[in-house]
Amino acid sequence: MTIEDEYSGPKLEDGKVTLTFMTELMQWYRQQKKLHRKCAYQILVQVKEVLAKLPTLVETTLKEVGDNGDTPCPHGVVSPRGVPTGWCPQG
Repeated sequence: MTIEDEYSGPKLEDGKVTLTFMTELMQWYRQQKKLHRKCAYQILVQVKEVLAKLPTLVETTLKEVGDNGDTPCPHGVVSPRGVPTGWCPQG
C-alpha cells in the first residue's frame, strides 16, 4: 500500500509513532481531515503486537486528578492546554 502524492497529512517516521507525528495528527484531526489508511493500518498492527504480549487483564492504580485540569485515563491524558506532560499509568 502506498501513500499518494496528493496526501499532505501526517506520516509515520520510519513506521513508528512519534511525538511529532501525534502533534501533527491532532492538528490534522482538528481540521476534520482523515489519516491515510496506510498509517492507520500500521498503527493497528503495532497495537496488536503490543497487546498480544500483555496479560488479558492489567490492574493499575490511578493517581488523583491534579490541580492542572488533566484527566487521568489509561488511554492517555486529554488537556485543554495542549500535549500532556508524560503522565502514564504504566509507569
